[in-house]
Amino acid sequence: MSIAAGPFTLSDNLEYDTLRELVSKFTRDKPDVVVLMGPFVPESHPHIKDGLSDLAPDDIFKYKVVPLLESLREGLHSHARIALIPSAEDFCLPLACYPQPVPDKMSQIFLGVPQSVEFWPNPAKVVINGTSFVFNNVDSLLHVGSEEIA
Repeated sequence: MSIAAGPFTLSDNLEYDTLRELVSKFTRDKPDVVVLMGPFVPESHPHIKDGLSDLAPDDIFKYKVVPLLESLREGLHSHARIALIPSAEDFCLPLACYPQPVPDKMSQIFLGVPQSVEFWPNPAKVVINGTSFVFNNVDSLLHVGSEEIA
């Protein structure tokens, strides 16, 4: 199993170079399960906040992230699972609150998510080969640290 958490793009562009490198690594290593935890299109990205992108957030996901997901699917074994877990920071998903359900099928189709890629809720509990895993895509330490009194 390989797990990675976003954001998957650098702060000076929306080219998804880090996600591209991860896809390359995953296709070399060929894990049976890949879990990608958002944000995929972070609302806090400077290009989005400042209106510097020519693409809408949905289109950024469609034209930048989806081709990399398709490349990942092609590079893994046919039995491998690819799962996406949303983040409250995602600007391209319909519900930016916590907890987050799986985006409905129409949203997934609209975003161009390949059918072979699963969405899991945030938080998610899944059983893989008899082992339970729990995923929580919230930076709890950030929230705790912001309440700390020095």
